[in-house]
Amino acid sequence: MTRTELNKTSKKRVSAIGFGTPITNICAGKGNPSRYSYFVRVIGNDVEHTDKRGKFGRTKMDVIYVGWLSTEECEELFAPVHRVLFPESYNKSDTK
Repeated sequence: MTRTELNKTSKKRVSAIGFGTPITNICAGKGNPSRYSYFVRVIGNDVEHTDKRGKFGRTKMDVIYVGWLSTEECEELFAPVHRVLFPESYNKSDTK
């Protein structure tokens, strides 16, 4: 997957999310308060989200998925995203 493909699939996935839909930030760890939240709107390449208690945040749409996903699901979905966002972390032979 390339960065262009990641952007395209992320925009398509996020454009189908409606206001108030539960979402998961697959990059956020278990203790991160923004791991699980509710969709508000898209701002450029970011997603605005809320905890429904008055706190709002913005996260890159590349790591936002619908529903509240398990740790295992997050790890599986984040692996290819991480390869695209941080290619220097992998050997040249691993990026193919």
